[in-house]
Amino acid sequence: MSDQKPRRKMAVILASDMVGFSKAMGDDETGTLKKLKESRALMDKAIATHYGRIFNTSGDSVIAEFSSPVDAVTAAIEFQKLLKQRNSINRVENQAHFRVGINLGDVIVQGNDLMGEGINIAARLESIGIPGGICISNNVHSEVRKRFDSVGFFSRGLQSLKNIEDPVEVFDISIDKSPIKYEAPKPSPASTSPSAPQDSSAAPEVTKEIKGLMMQSLQGDLAACYQLGYIYENGEGVAVNEAEAIRWYTKAATNGSPESQFNLAMMMEQGRGCPVNLRKAFYWYEKAANQGDIEAQFNLGVCLTAGKGCDVDIVQAHMWFSLAARKGDADSISNRDILAKRLKPEQMTESKKMVSDWIAQKT
Repeated sequence: MSDQKPRRKMAVILASDMVGFSKAMGDDETGTLKKLKESRALMDKAIATHYGRIFNTSGDSVIAEFSSPVDAVTAAIEFQKLLKQRNSINRVENQAHFRVGINLGDVIVQGNDLMGEGINIAARLESIGIPGGICISNNVHSEVRKRFDSVGFFSRGLQSLKNIEDPVEVFDISIDKSPIKYEAPKPSPASTSPSAPQDSSAAPEVTKEIKGLMMQSLQGDLAACYQLGYIYENGEGVAVNEAEAIRWYTKAATNGSPESQFNLAMMMEQGRGCPVNLRKAFYWYEKAANQGDIEAQFNLGVCLTAGKGCDVDIVQAHMWFSLAARKGDADSISNRDILAKRLKPEQMTESKKMVSDWIAQKT
């Protein structure tokens, strides 16, 4: 009898995607695809040059495997530098910004594909990264920190990542010798204690960096609005101000930023910076999910399964889990398969039709 036990190995996983891709596609499909094609040419070359292998792509996202943490980080630095050069000679509307997450961990080998928590962590690191940045786990940092003299490493401390059981120590990489834009906040009782009340009426801190982002936001730059929300939510270089984060996320979310819609929903669901409002959280999850945000699709499935901010609807929940599962999200695959056992044949047929209709509408 053949051994059916899955083969496992340690691998360095690089995950990347384009900031605001879904919204950009809705605004200018031809121009966005052109930006993506040009950017992917730079990324693919950097990955191949440094002995990486792309094993999964979907839309704007890329997941690649490396044998060496040094090679993976080198490829990411090279790509972000090349992309920065490309952006410097293009108008704002023709620029493209990518996030990169890198993790070293255990993966499951399935033919030419890889699965497992090692990949999920890389994807989560990418999702919390800053546009144009590189976010790495401590496993990678410990291997590369002495190998690069021209970059800076900045600790964010332990971060709780979605559906990852244990917190992960996270580092941002500056791709040049200048300090990284968002340094980890200094712990203080006022900003770190979960029970400490926030004075939402206090004027938000405004640094030189924030002033620049505010100027960009006045010109309609949704990425700048998102960054301002992220800065205030996480206390990146300023004191945490969740009410201010809500304000900037709302501005970007209202204008179609899926990243802001998702983060706004999370804060409303958890009652951070505002009273708990599950119905509004569901509303913003749905907005982001309909733009293809995988995490929002997963959370929407959870809401519909449990009746959080909505009526219980396991057929729709199965649909959203199925859509996220198409992008390889392991948690969505698991939840989809669990729900499938509860659905009647006619309900399964209905869910599959809803998935097909959704895909047809987006293509």
